[in-house]
Order: sequence, then structure tokens, then C-alpha cells
Amino acid sequence: YTQLHFTGAKLSKLQTVARETGCRSDISRLDALLAHLWIAITRARGQAASSRPTFMNLSLGTRPRVCPALPDTFIGSPLFLTHVGGAGSSVCRAVLGEAASRIRGTIKGFTADAVGAMLHDAAYEVSPQRLWQAFLGSEHTIVTSWLRLQLYEVDFVGGDKPRYVHAVLPKMDGCVQVMDSAVGEGGMDVALYLDEVATERLLDGVCS
Repeated sequence: YTQLHFTGAKLSKLQTVARETGCRSDISRLDALLAHLWIAITRARGQAASSRPTFMNLSLGTRPRVCPALPDTFIGSPLFLTHVGGAGSSVCRAVLGEAASRIRGTIKGFTADAVGAMLHDAAYEVSPQRLWQAFLGSEHTIVTSWLRLQLYEVDFVGGDKPRYVHAVLPKMDGCVQVMDSAVGEGGMDVALYLDEVATERLLDGVCS
């Protein structure tokens, strides 16, 4: 396990590069960051010559994607998973904008009609408790985002607010969790769970 901090300035730079090289003006800072991480993680795992597929599994919230949108008062965690994929060698060679464009294009495909069809399909699943659309392991990365949840604005006791918020996730190879930073300069914190060798390569700058 390690935690990375990307400053607001660094994220804006990644976004600018991704938009220029991906030819899409709607690439978000998160799209660019996830593309950067996917490429870096795949390289760190030593898959530059691999023809086997590698995947980034993306957690998407259904709240704004159904019609009408779910209200803020809805209690629950309505999520589903999708993915982008490619041979390990192609991901390692990918230009940032190319990977970010694939992520943005995949996410944009989940319209209200598409999500409605998915929910209908899930409602008639024979064994819904077995329905899981993502995997972990050396050829998979699974991402969850806690951005814009205003966690640092939570009032626990008479006006006291959190100084630091940390996600508790299983320490399993391939988990990535993104959240707003406590620093207050528009950055993001990334909790990263990788095997020891890949983590060392990542932090040593092999994948930069």
C-alpha cells in the first residue's frame, strides 16, 4: 500500500496534455489521472512485452445516470462497473490522451437509457448475489472515486471537522481509490494497492 498526492497544478497539466493528444475537449482531470495511473501501473507490472489483455475497471455511480436522477436523500451506494482494456504492450505504449479518450468514451456511453437497460437486466438475473463485473490481480486494476463527496465538510461533533480522511479497503493487488485532498489546493489523493515489486518500480520512477 502507498498513497500518492497529485497537486491541482499537476492534474491540470495532465488534463491539458490528455486533451491535446487525445483530441477530446471533454477529458476531465480524473480521466487524465486514471489514464496516467493505468499506463504507469501496467509498466510497473512488467507488461511492456505482454500480448495478454490488461483492464482498468471503473466504478460508476448511477445517481446522476438514471432518469429521473436519484435524490441526495437516497440512502445506498448504487454503483456498477465497466472497464477499458487492451494488450499490456499497447497500454504501456499508449499516449496519455489516447488512454484518457478511451476512458471518457466508455463513461459517456452510460446514458440514462443504457443504465436503465442494465438495471432491467440485473433485475432478472438468476443469481444476483453472484453478479460481479470486475476482477483483481496482475492484469486488472479497479478504481473507485470518492471525489466531490465533501468529506472534509462533515460535522461530527459541534462544528469539529475531519483533519484527514483515509479509506479502508482490502489490501488486494490492483485496488485504486481516489479522493479529494485535505491540502485544499485542488489536488487529489490516490490510495494504491499493488504487489511489492510493482510498487517499488512505480515509486522509483521506472514508469514515469
